Amino acid sequence: MKRLVAFGLITLSFVIKGEAQGVKFREDLSWEQLKVAAKAEHKDIFLDVMATWCSPCKAMEQSVYPDTALGKFMDGSFISVKVQSDQTKNDSKFVKSWYVTAKMILNRYQVTGLPSMVFLTPEGQLLYKSVGFRSKDELISDAKRALNPASRYDLMMGQYFKGKSDQVFLEHLIRQTDSVDRKIMAQKIAYESLGHVKDSTAYGVLSNLSKKKSGKLVAKFSGNWEIDYQACEFGDKPLRAAAKKLGVLVFSTDMEITRLTAGADKINIQSKETLSLAGKLSSSITSTENRKKHSRLFISPDGQSFTEFSEYTFSDDRSIDYVGVEEWSLLPDGKLLVSKTAYTNGGSYKLKLVYKKS
Repeated sequence: MKRLVAFGLITLSFVIKGEAQGVKFREDLSWEQLKVAAKAEHKDIFLDVMATWCSPCKAMEQSVYPDTALGKFMDGSFISVKVQSDQTKNDSKFVKSWYVTAKMILNRYQVTGLPSMVFLTPEGQLLYKSVGFRSKDELISDAKRALNPASRYDLMMGQYFKGKSDQVFLEHLIRQTDSVDRKIMAQKIAYESLGHVKDSTAYGVLSNLSKKKSGKLVAKFSGNWEIDYQACEFGDKPLRAAAKKLGVLVFSTDMEITRLTAGADKINIQSKETLSLAGKLSSSITSTENRKKHSRLFISPDGQSFTEFSEYTFSDDRSIDYVGVEEWSLLPDGKLLVSKTAYTNGGSYKLKLVYKKS
């Protein structure tokens, strides 16, 4: 009888321990399976984006996620998964299976700091995001904001794209967009809907370009161009940040640009786009998965230079990954100068690229 009681106490202790494990992070689902499971269980998705070297990530692992009350709250509304952003030799089979997905998540949801708490709909639309160490109460507060219809980012963006445009709503949306690190999108909404623009932003550049008169592009841009690496300035960016070769064809109403670029795996990637010489918006699919490029040309009055203003968005067009501004000009020695500025959610960087005709 004593043994039976002892066994019962041991069993009970295991039950209590199991119930007190805090947030349950799944390790049995792929990205697609996660979305299907969330929809089937009528739950949203919570991603803890972390790294093995991240001290605040480890602190949350040890002192926050094990909390029983937090686990009960989170598990009732979310399916949770840890997304490891780095790669180590000790990674589990599950972590390895998520290598490609982790890279996609870092890009699509603009993860600029660790840990990042990313809340999503079952379809993968962003609800809310916070960055840095969060206490139990702060994380519950973040989760409640994600669940609140009045502050759900996906619902607000849906209303915006359906035409909701009162100033109070727009200002709230801009703050929300900025708070989830989609700063470029926040700047675009402010520029297009409220006319608010700063010269230092990509949309300050667009505003100034739109005020200038456009000329007729000279045919000398046409031809095959090969990069002159010795004349270029890359800063801390790798050589693959620029096209090795350009093919340019100038027609009467549009221009065709073909780019040959070296990918991260040293495989050559070719992309082609057709741009309106009348400044009309054109779209193309980039070589990077799930991105679209939306571009407009602005031609100088003398036709000796032009600027291509491009927004790079993900497939749903609700999130801008970055804005690229390329200023093309013909140099006196016959070479082509492309000064590129990339405006990202974390800042901006510049490249000076020089090409010679091949």
